[in-house]
Amino acid sequence: MALTPPGDLYFGLNDSLFPKLLAAIQSQRPSLLNFMTPYFAQRSAYWCSPIPQPINGAPQFFPFPAVQFSSGTAIPPTEFVLQITDFSIGFGVDNVGLPADMLPLQPQRTAIRVSFSARIAVPKLDPSTFRCPTAAEPSQTPAYVLQLCDCFTGIFYATVATKIMQCGSSAWLAYSVDKFETTNVVPTGLRESVDLLLVLLLDSQVLPKLWVKIAPMVIDLTSSLPAGAPIKTITITPSAPSAAPNPDVSADILRARFILKVTAP
Repeated sequence: MALTPPGDLYFGLNDSLFPKLLAAIQSQRPSLLNFMTPYFAQRSAYWCSPIPQPINGAPQFFPFPAVQFSSGTAIPPTEFVLQITDFSIGFGVDNVGLPADMLPLQPQRTAIRVSFSARIAVPKLDPSTFRCPTAAEPSQTPAYVLQLCDCFTGIFYATVATKIMQCGSSAWLAYSVDKFETTNVVPTGLRESVDLLLVLLLDSQVLPKLWVKIAPMVIDLTSSLPAGAPIKTITITPSAPSAAPNPDVSADILRARFILKVTAP
């Protein structure tokens, strides 16, 4: 039982499994790799890559709200489609080829390399809707049209922190981005500005929606064991308060520890 202290149960995931995991996600849960705002969700012809319909009935994409850059509702929001085509992960080790300015990798961090394709539809003022101001209508409300940009591809790198938080009787698996870098954006000042804005968007809008609530798992053995058995239930709690860090991200492995509680009849 050397693996389990300071918890009762041990779980380990090696990052070499992710190429196979990617193939499984693409065929069974494509919504984890494809993100679309309403405009693109209704127009599959505008997607950068087709998404086969999973035979298990899972959704093809994850619906995402359009981005409202301006205040009010006069100017429509910007729409986008983001499709992840490849990714690799390193648990506590840079085996994804992080850019030099993201090194050295901080302790307890996951290194991520993602290849993607994306498309944006940006609102544009339609001058054909201009009207002359009048006394009855001194201000005008011109219309906007969406300009559909071409698809583009790229690679981005990120380092992510992961934490299990105990919240009452349940636990949450939470994430946050430390660094984010797009290597194919120039000049440097523009790239740094884009990277910082993307970190803000991910940490404030995207990743909180991906936090996972993990309730205690109760296994009731009453009906499967003899009447005189000394065990009634087994409860697995998704945290181990004395484990630090938990999860442990290092040496190509994500390790997590859990508490096991057994109750008698």
